[in-house]
Amino acid sequence: DIVLGRNGTAIVVGETRSGDFPTTPGAYDRVRQQVEGFIFRLNESGSSLVFSSLIGGSYWDWAQTVTLDSDGNPVVGGVTNSGDFPRTSDAFDTRLNSAAEMFVLKMNASGDRLIFSTFLSDGGENIATAMAVGPDGAVFVAGISDSSRASCAR
Repeated sequence: DIVLGRNGTAIVVGETRSGDFPTTPGAYDRVRQQVEGFIFRLNESGSSLVFSSLIGGSYWDWAQTVTLDSDGNPVVGGVTNSGDFPRTSDAFDTRLNSAAEMFVLKMNASGDRLIFSTFLSDGGENIATAMAVGPDGAVFVAGISDSSRASCAR
């Protein structure tokens, strides 16, 4: 997925199996384990990386969708099967509940720190496929679920 940022930069998310996927010094995560999600920001001309970071834990992680908050911080959604997927201390859901667990995270605009990160699932397989951030900062997530009890959160 791709979103245009301030000043014409482009923020791109996806997944990689590459052993030499380019990350930038100081990036949040530079260690690829298996299939890793990624996020990178290109400069205005598309000629260089502003930052590039991996996203994930020790198994597979797919970054599927990205949007920006009003401060230009990327908000990323996807799916993981990593019990050690990074979560922040204030996470809504800290437990891996299924083989395909939805995640939502916000990274700072520099790509070197998580603002928040949480699982969002109740035991079924759930995948974030689209997101939006409201004017009050609320994150809205759409996706696919095989659960009859899909989560609704604050």
